[in-house]
Amino acid sequence: MVCFHQSEWGVEFSHLKSEIDTFLDKGINKEEDEGIKNILIERKNEALQITEAKVNALSFWKEVKVSGNSMPEGVTYEPHTNSCRKMHSWETEPILQPGESPSTLEQFPTNNKVYHFHPNMFVRQMRRLGDGLNIQVGIEWLESIAVTKDDLGKDSNYYKVSYKNDTTTKTRTALTKVGEKNLDCSELVCRYLQKIGWSKDVKWLNTKGLYNYAEKYPEHLEKQKKDYKPQIGDIFLWKKDSGMGHTGVVVKYDETTDSVTTIESINENEYPSRVARGENSGHGGYNFKGVI
Repeated sequence: MVCFHQSEWGVEFSHLKSEIDTFLDKGINKEEDEGIKNILIERKNEALQITEAKVNALSFWKEVKVSGNSMPEGVTYEPHTNSCRKMHSWETEPILQPGESPSTLEQFPTNNKVYHFHPNMFVRQMRRLGDGLNIQVGIEWLESIAVTKDDLGKDSNYYKVSYKNDTTTKTRTALTKVGEKNLDCSELVCRYLQKIGWSKDVKWLNTKGLYNYAEKYPEHLEKQKKDYKPQIGDIFLWKKDSGMGHTGVVVKYDETTDSVTTIESINENEYPSRVARGENSGHGGYNFKGVI
């Protein structure tokens, strides 16, 4: 969302006063008691004085000057259009209108109507573009510690990283090999988020904590609609009313079959009887106890 409107830093009180007068006078004129009306008028005048002081303190637009040598290389300022643009290859000096001369100080844009980016929407859009997030680093880390279904077919006890619900902050959030030795599903995801640069440190969040965080800060962990097509690096997350849940990371999506391949840390026996009731992922007979 990009809006083109007047900046609050360039407002003149004289332009606001008539609007404030009109708004407050509507209520004052409805008052029939002259004594109360006079009190309201006094309060209006006090409010106008306070507002004028605040507006004047914020309105610095016309006072700002920008040093000419602060312009980025290859960019020129055109006074007649009050704008900056990239210089053409044949230009070495700014284009001046007849009668204008170069100045060591370039005027701050005189038009206080500027484009405003909605901060939340801007951040969300940048996250969609992967700005600042190194998804590939995270995926490579996940693949380095995960075993495959074929690996378990050869040795059901073969795990590079075992499942463990570590409640010790010292190791659960430690950026060490010891800290990565045993992981539960939420710690795996929190470490993945740190690897891709989403967080500086490893967060101490279980699945309930991750779910609540996403609900509270959707600009940081965005919930997608049912028709959303998963992207590599996405996180899946669900939680029961009891607070128990599960989470993991999408590492592949097949649009033709509408199926995803994930890496997650699981500690669960998968029995054929549960498959028949539709209660699990369909890996009947497997005893999951690590990162797969």
